[in-house]
Amino acid sequence: MTEKMDVDSKTNEFDANTASHKMDLQSRTIAALGVETMKNLSSLTVLIIGLRGVGAETAKNLILTGPKKVALYDDAKVQIADLG
Repeated sequence: MTEKMDVDSKTNEFDANTASHKMDLQSRTIAALGVETMKNLSSLTVLIIGLRGVGAETAKNLILTGPKKVALYDDAKVQIADLG
C-alpha cells in the first residue's frame, strides 16, 4: 500500500515521511482490518445507495478507509428534518 501511494509523481521517488504520516492517520483501521484489506480497499470503486440514517454513517466510515472512488446515490427529496 505505501509504496504505490507514497511515490512522488514528479520525481518518482518513495517518500517515507508521507508513508509514515498515512500510517499514523490510518493505524487504527489497519490494526482492525489488516494491511491486505487496506490494500484491497484502496483500489475499490464503491456505490452507496440511500443516505438516510445508516447509509450516511456507512458512507462516512467507508470513505474514511480510503477507497479509490465512492459514488453516492439517493433519490429521496431533501426535507428539513434531513438538515440537522
